[in-house]
Amino acid sequence: MLGLRLSPLTWRPELLTVCIIDAEVFDAVLKNMVRKGLKGTLVVGREGQGLPFDQKTGA
Repeated sequence: MLGLRLSPLTWRPELLTVCIIDAEVFDAVLKNMVRKGLKGTLVVGREGQGLPFDQKTGA
């Protein structure tokens, strides 16, 4: 998806994009993603899997 909007605070145009990827493809492509970088440590669940986005995990 591609969109263009004017920010109500700055009145500057912003180009917005969205990329939708199937879960299996996402996992296959990003399975070797780094665990730690300049911005901190990536928190993962069991077997290096991501954590679900729910109330239990606080996400």
